[in-house]
Amino acid sequence: MTIVRTLKGHADFNEALPSLSLRHARRGWFLALYIPQRHGRGKPPGDKQKGPGMKLYDSIGPNPRVVKMFMAEKGIDLPRVTIDLMKGENRQPAHIARNPGGQTPALELDDGVVLAEITAICEFLEEKNPSPALVGTNAEERAVTRMWTRRVDINIVEPLTNGFRFSDGLGLFKDRLRCMPQAADDLKTLAQERMLWLDGLIGGRAFIAGDKISLADILLFCFLDFGIQVGQPINPAAKNLLAWYDRIKARPSAAASA
Repeated sequence: MTIVRTLKGHADFNEALPSLSLRHARRGWFLALYIPQRHGRGKPPGDKQKGPGMKLYDSIGPNPRVVKMFMAEKGIDLPRVTIDLMKGENRQPAHIARNPGGQTPALELDDGVVLAEITAICEFLEEKNPSPALVGTNAEERAVTRMWTRRVDINIVEPLTNGFRFSDGLGLFKDRLRCMPQAADDLKTLAQERMLWLDGLIGGRAFIAGDKISLADILLFCFLDFGIQVGQPINPAAKNLLAWYDRIKARPSAAASA
């Protein structure tokens, strides 16, 4: 996925970056950026079932990729409408009417309700398509997945992406939200340190939240892959995390969502 090469120098580059929570949205975070059928490693992502009535508003960017990778793991296929961020289509009245934040992805439901946060979209899809479970099959599994998803978000995704926005991406973000260039290096360092922190916690297990892939893995993979493109590679000392990254990258869903 060549997001950086495609978007660099464009005023709407921030539209391709993440918006994971209302808190982020209030701060101007990432105005855009991602039946049941198991495929994982054993079934190609192209073998999917269609969900009637729903529609996914898609674009380039790591956030839409999270949803697309989540869908690919579940074997879900939905009609898609591509929003052209390069032309500012997400800022036009038609899309603002769907999602006042102008974000992508957005999932329009059968009754016209629009979901516009990636975790909300993924959890909705999980409820409708519970197998294979990517959030959990019971209260404990769901709580553990949500805990690790949150840890990944605040410890790695947030400082990594803010580090980019306040430095390499400053020219693109400075007129859209409060930027703190003086904090950029510290944020990048924090992301690297938290990668090492996570590395120490996942030794001996195949996935972030346990013994099977979950939303936490998908979220982290999509943003680490993005980080590699913007000059923030995985800390080379994080051997467990590097091995994990290679395992996730080898899954058909990673290629299907790129």
